[in-house]
Amino acid sequence: MVQEFHVLRCFSCKTFQVHQVKKDKRWRCKLCGEKQSIIKVYGEGTGADCRHHVQKLNMMQGDKQTGADLAAWSTDGQQLSDGARSEEDSLQQVALYWMDVLMLS
Repeated sequence: MVQEFHVLRCFSCKTFQVHQVKKDKRWRCKLCGEKQSIIKVYGEGTGADCRHHVQKLNMMQGDKQTGADLAAWSTDGQQLSDGARSEEDSLQQVALYWMDVLMLS
């Protein structure tokens, strides 16, 4: 018998996670430890399929957040001196580098 898994999202830390299907409709977040009810199932299937789906969903969420952070940095950079701008540019380059590295993994 194949074990079934659900893709769930924590209401507190907003991360997607894989959990085994159980009779109990409550689950605990693996990151923040919040106990909660199953409100929405974002996917279901085998463990490998669900893990792949969770990685994709969390990566998309992280990309959206990183884009918003970079946009906030660029608007704040208009008020910075040249030295601070070069530091900001290097931080943006590091962030983009790590985004590329994580996408290749």
